[in-house]
Amino acid sequence: MGYSHIYMIVEIFAAAGVIALASLIGVISMQSFLKDFFTKNARYLVSFATGVFLILIYSLITEIFEVSNILYPLLAVAGGFLFFTGLTTLLSKAHHHHGKTEHHNHNKIDARRMLLGDALHNMGDGLLLVPIFMANSTLGFAAVLGMLLHEMVQEIAEFFILKEAGLSTPMALFLNFLTPLTIFIGVGIGLFVSNIEGVALLLLAFTTGGFINIVLRDFIPSIFRSVKYECAPLPHLFFFIAGFVLMLLVKGL
Repeated sequence: MGYSHIYMIVEIFAAAGVIALASLIGVISMQSFLKDFFTKNARYLVSFATGVFLILIYSLITEIFEVSNILYPLLAVAGGFLFFTGLTTLLSKAHHHHGKTEHHNHNKIDARRMLLGDALHNMGDGLLLVPIFMANSTLGFAAVLGMLLHEMVQEIAEFFILKEAGLSTPMALFLNFLTPLTIFIGVGIGLFVSNIEGVALLLLAFTTGGFINIVLRDFIPSIFRSVKYECAPLPHLFFFIAGFVLMLLVKGL
């Protein structure tokens, strides 16, 4: 194993650590400086996340389908979508939403479902880091910046849900920090299979299918419920454009 390969692995684990810390940093900052803003606009964060994910999905699809045989990547994308659909169905006995669009509070089942979904999402982030850094360190750091910004916003929103589910502030902070550590599982899997031809690409495709599922079956329905409940589409549009444009700038598109 050469020095350059070891350095790349160190870069990947350092990047994963920064992303994992983003959740705790985001929540603590919100508690001190941005509490009022996020309390009033928490339901719009999903629109921001939708803009972020659309650019990530576009970037992944562009990379995945730059191959001569697209059948297997396409099947992997479909497999990822169906897997997360089945997982969501199994965990959806308790309704989950993003913001004040329903007439009931979150409960502990909502919190467990959210934490499991977040753990899987962070594993996907870890999988993404490996091939990106292997391809180009500059692209890797650009991806880290995008994931970092998204993670801070996402974990702040999830902190509200954990608190509403009845968890104490220390426990909510602990879980908000513990769950993102699953990114290291994704990194480990990515490094383990990185030398197997074609597998890394299929994992990327599988993860992309999961992201597509989150946007189509979670984010977009939540936005429509919020608009229908409050009749205020403009804030959602503003946050969506903000997330979209931010990621365009980060990705350099």
